[in-house]
Amino acid sequence: MRNEAEANRALSLYADTVRRICFIHLRSYSDVEDVSQEVFLKYILYECPFESDAHEKAWLIRVAINACKDVLKSFFHKKVILLRV
Repeated sequence: MRNEAEANRALSLYADTVRRICFIHLRSYSDVEDVSQEVFLKYILYECPFESDAHEKAWLIRVAINACKDVLKSFFHKKVILLRV
């Protein structure tokens, strides 16, 4: 598990990138926030070291894309129609 300093550094460097990628896929602010939190939680729990900053960024991007795909193929997302007021 990563320490608080590593998590804060990753958040400050990559949070905007992760949110943008999620918004491109999901187009819903609430889904974007949920997936972003999930991505950084996975980052904190991931124990293997990264080879470089580029490897860390690529890992976060791939995890974000996969999490967005999981949301898009979920039963709730497919079957529920949201009312927008």
